[in-house]
Amino acid sequence: MKDYLAHLLVVSVLLIGGCATMTTTGIKNVEKETITQTLTQTQVEKAILTAGTKRDWQMKVISPGLIRGDLTVRTHQASIDIRYNEHDFSITYVSSSGLDADGKGNIHRSYNKWITLLDRTIQKELSLIQNP
Repeated sequence: MKDYLAHLLVVSVLLIGGCATMTTTGIKNVEKETITQTLTQTQVEKAILTAGTKRDWQMKVISPGLIRGDLTVRTHQASIDIRYNEHDFSITYVSSSGLDADGKGNIHRSYNKWITLLDRTIQKELSLIQNP
């Protein structure tokens, strides 16, 4: 009986430890997402700001071609840089807290979900821009 309980304890610890590591994954950056329409840098900036707001990111223009995005979800926080011009944009991880970032390029999988959704929303906003 003691052996059974000892094995059960070991298996339980391994499963719990395994679950914790399964929640992290490699940090997703979006590299040079091509903009297919003919737009101005100002139009691209507006689309990014609108998309960020729709996804609850706090967006701030740092300089022409650079927006800082901050997202807080409960106790989790992430900061990103979005570099853009009239031809493409990129989303790059800056920092986070409460997302199990390990300094080796791994982070909680929710971060990557947020970046994927933001990327898709930016693309949608760009596609909605009508040029006269």
